[in-house]
Amino acid sequence: MSIPELNGLIAAAHSPFDASGDLNVAVVSQQASLFHEMGLIGVFVGGSTGEWFSLSLDERRALTEAWVDAAGDLVVIAHVGGVAVEKAQLLADHAQTTGVDAISCLVQPQLGVRSAAAAVDYLEAVSSAAPRTSAFYYDMETVTGIDVPLDQLLEIAIDRVPTLAGAKYTNADLATLTRAQQVSNDVQILMGRDEMLLGALACGTKAAVGSTYNYAAPVYQRIFDAMAKGDLDAARLANVEAVMFVKALLKAGVLPGAKAIMRWMGVDVGRPRPPHDTLDPDSARAFHEAIANMPVFARSLQP
Repeated sequence: MSIPELNGLIAAAHSPFDASGDLNVAVVSQQASLFHEMGLIGVFVGGSTGEWFSLSLDERRALTEAWVDAAGDLVVIAHVGGVAVEKAQLLADHAQTTGVDAISCLVQPQLGVRSAAAAVDYLEAVSSAAPRTSAFYYDMETVTGIDVPLDQLLEIAIDRVPTLAGAKYTNADLATLTRAQQVSNDVQILMGRDEMLLGALACGTKAAVGSTYNYAAPVYQRIFDAMAKGDLDAARLANVEAVMFVKALLKAGVLPGAKAIMRWMGVDVGRPRPPHDTLDPDSARAFHEAIANMPVFARSLQP
């Protein structure tokens, strides 16, 4: 039941769509090949990068099945939350039956939850449907509106969620990250803010889940390797490259820009589903010109 300690980079995978906007699980094997090529240790399925909010339950199940089939030695963490408890429990049970390594659970957004205990109620109920599978709390205040410090939540959850493995921490507050890591030696905190990797590693983080790891993992791996060697100067230089790339991506729009990059790298995961925009030809051309020569990508970008 307990997942081994994770050490390395995990891609928050895009959900692939075809030209009609339908889920296209045939592309998952191409994504998995790219992740292996970049030396990633795992995949986070159906998270915010994976546009879970636009997927039906059947699509989320199909996506999980496709990743378990294609993963090889990649650790598979399936996001099962973000919906009503009963629906999340169905997804958790399916994920366990399918054979994922762990599940992750984002509290249903816009419920006005303001206490750690209430958030743990949701996590406890959902994880109970997968009693043989490790569970990570998905901390993302910008989506859930829950501003309870992660360490406070984990102190409650560790006694109430038998399968608790830790949390995916999509937050820039390194003080809270540090406190959360002190809750228990059995709790793993996976950094979920790509541009904060250097700081998280300095605070003792061993693994991270990132959206830009889908295609730019090499620059983050240089940060990871440099920190492991104690070469802070090299880590800082790689971090500058990563931060400047993220700045360009934010200007273009994260999902539209990222899906364009995947297409330019030869793994077409389609366009984002509404309400997200798609880059128009002029914007795509300007974005390509801005990033094509940045030394961060696993492959050259072919427009």
